[in-house]
Amino acid sequence: MNDLAESRAFAQDLLAAMALAEKAGQIAQIEKNSITPDEAAEFAIGSVLSGGGGNPDPNTPQTWRAMAGSYLEAGRRSRRGVARGLGFRSSMDPMLSMVTTTSSAPRSSPTALG
Repeated sequence: MNDLAESRAFAQDLLAAMALAEKAGQIAQIEKNSITPDEAAEFAIGSVLSGGGGNPDPNTPQTWRAMAGSYLEAGRRSRRGVARGLGFRSSMDPMLSMVTTTSSAPRSSPTALG
């Protein structure tokens, strides 16, 4: 099987296994000052934005990395371990975006999404 066919099969299987609330969460983008990493995982939020003064304090590469890491790690603990996108706008870089990768194995731990 080729990579495209495998990717399509994985996506179809994942979507079939996701609850409606998880699918809705995946299309939401929430500003990081409005949601904690644990809440983002609990509600399967698909994207977290940090912009317009949403920088960590102090505004250093190390605190940006720690902030991003907290959302990425929380996403990995979510029920399905679904990838989470993070968009950051910072005075240190005109636009820095990163998308996570995740294990293909579904998670079985309970969340608010059941």
